[in-house]
Amino acid sequence: MNIKINYLDNILPITDDKIISLEIENKGCFYRTIVNFIQISAGELIEDFYFFDNQKEEIKLFNKILLITDYFNFDIVLKKYSTHLQKMIIENTNEEIVNDLAILYKKFIEKIKKSFESIDFSINFNDEFSLEQIVKFIKPTIKTSKSLLNNLYLIIDLEKTFNINKILVFVNLKQYLTKEEVEEFYKYCIYNKIKILLIENKSYQSTLQNEQKLIIDNDLDEFML
Repeated sequence: MNIKINYLDNILPITDDKIISLEIENKGCFYRTIVNFIQISAGELIEDFYFFDNQKEEIKLFNKILLITDYFNFDIVLKKYSTHLQKMIIENTNEEIVNDLAILYKKFIEKIKKSFESIDFSINFNDEFSLEQIVKFIKPTIKTSKSLLNNLYLIIDLEKTFNINKILVFVNLKQYLTKEEVEEFYKYCIYNKIKILLIENKSYQSTLQNEQKLIIDNDLDEFML
């Protein structure tokens, strides 16, 4: 995949064997780029952005970009996977377990009915068992870690499992990880063939292992390393 941003000279090649770090020192350009990615991740069409493959064919990324800016509340990010998690639970629950749950549900309804036998009016209960409703009721969630790096690994694991997004965009991630942690994260993404893009609001000069970077300085001059 390639990303052409009209207000940048260089094309960003997004592959699963190299990580692109877009380091923008110019504050206005950084802000504009992040706003545009937020709009694209929300399903908006931005004319300044063009996504295409190596055969020059356009790639549609409607709702296929995950943008992560908040590394202190991963529960918000993980909510995006809730529907897929529920679907996976339903699809992997075998018939024997479904029958057992249906029996338990019937007993549950019978006990509820008994508690209202003495009242003077009738109450209707939904006697029909639905695995989908049960799964929604128990609200399964994905457990996060106290480690930022482990939470990042978790996001990659979820993407590999559910195959939701075409690209993950991390904003200012390098501010919260050591050089060694960033390189380990790169390796994990490449190993799992998950395409990611880092966008930073400053230049970190040296290029890390498995990294290609585009630096945009305060004068909007570009340097591909």
